[in-house]
Amino acid sequence: MKFRFTPGVFLGILFIITFVLHFRVFKMDILGTHAWRQTYTQANIDCFYEEDNSIFHPRYLARGSGDGIRAQEFPVMQWTVAQTYFVFGQSILTTRVVCFIMGLLSVWGFFLLLQLLTKNRATIYAGATMFTFSPLFYYYMINPLPDLLALCAAVWCMYFYVRADQQKKFWLFAAATACLSVATLAKLPYIMFAGIPIGLMVIYLRNKGMKPAGYFLLISGLLMIPALAWYISVLPEMQANAVLAGIFSSSPDSRPILDALVGNITDSLPELFLGYTALPFFLVGLYLLFRYRAKLRRQYLPFVLAGILFLLYFFYEINLISTVHDYYMMPFLPLLFLIAAWGWQYIFSFEKKVIRFIAIALVVATPLTAFLKIDSRWNVNDPGFPIYWYTQRDQLRAAVPDSSLVIMGNDFTMCILPYYIHKRGWTYVDSEMQRYNVECLIKEGAEYLYTNSEVTLNDTTLRPLFRREVGVYEGMHVFELKKPAGEGEWK
Repeated sequence: MKFRFTPGVFLGILFIITFVLHFRVFKMDILGTHAWRQTYTQANIDCFYEEDNSIFHPRYLARGSGDGIRAQEFPVMQWTVAQTYFVFGQSILTTRVVCFIMGLLSVWGFFLLLQLLTKNRATIYAGATMFTFSPLFYYYMINPLPDLLALCAAVWCMYFYVRADQQKKFWLFAAATACLSVATLAKLPYIMFAGIPIGLMVIYLRNKGMKPAGYFLLISGLLMIPALAWYISVLPEMQANAVLAGIFSSSPDSRPILDALVGNITDSLPELFLGYTALPFFLVGLYLLFRYRAKLRRQYLPFVLAGILFLLYFFYEINLISTVHDYYMMPFLPLLFLIAAWGWQYIFSFEKKVIRFIAIALVVATPLTAFLKIDSRWNVNDPGFPIYWYTQRDQLRAAVPDSSLVIMGNDFTMCILPYYIHKRGWTYVDSEMQRYNVECLIKEGAEYLYTNSEVTLNDTTLRPLFRREVGVYEGMHVFELKKPAGEGEWK
């Protein structure tokens, strides 16, 4: 029987390589770059499973004595992962497996999208490989982040819109808009992919060909109502969201706008978003964009409009993105790698064998470059926060009952320490927690104090509020707090 290198075989090999390179990470707890955002997401997941499984009640741990419900972006990804816990059990392994599957579905969708856009099989294989091993995507495809589901849904919305435009079937337009709605619900910036259906509508109107595709597209737009209704309902709670404030917001990680722009173009784009092996093809693709810009406006207007919307989004959010919040750039990946695939096809069309060999070699090297760039982020010896939070996790969780309300410091992220000790309560940093503050929190229900703050440990005025020291876990001290007995007295 003759072996055939079919698309299915290619995807199988691609998935296996991806799995093998990620294998050591599956059982690791959360650590590394943006652990704060990941622990916040994972805490949402745990709260759905442990407390309230209503998808309309996403909770966080640093909630004080309140209910902790924070409804902003719709928690469809977090809730979905939580449902798998009822079948496979609650663990970080389950979370990572589900996230990994979402990542593979993104790759599959991008592969199918390339099949619609080109008949060149080599280009399809090269483009899918480069997308899979974008260092940015390689890192987040196994980490708990709602952006992962949003990206997956966005890739499939692109696929369905292109296929719908080619076949003019209503169910394809409906599937595309449904995917766009899910992407938007999971993460608001992904609404920028609406540039694709808007572009299609412009084409239909320009060509006076509304029937039937234009009407199918308009009717499918009703599927965006859930996403729009959700954000209208939670808009008052999102006023403090830095994403809405955009360029008018401030962040501790912010840099001057010009520095952020240069940093993203010269460092993040080639090294993190694309990877150095995909960079040459992307640059050639940019050249082709300018060379055939008139053709693009005519034939690929939907992608052009989506690209323009994302550039506007980038400049509006540049204050927040800076050069730190790399996951805000995940929506750009499908368009970046469509450009890179076009550049690869152009280079591979050259008749010189040496040029083709170099092009193939660069694509084959993309898994290695992604691995070398990203694998050090999962460093248990340098997790990005005090190492004993990671190594002493089980002891810290067992020190006091999970139902206890606790004060936790130092943790300016308000996410990592509550997740690792698995407790609800209040977080603080150093001098934020003086005697008056502790007294107030005890009256609100605080029962224990977890602290590694030298300021707190050396503050003698706090000692009368401590009933006993429960234990010391490397640098983390746990104290039981006294309860108020009367005016100025503590028992």
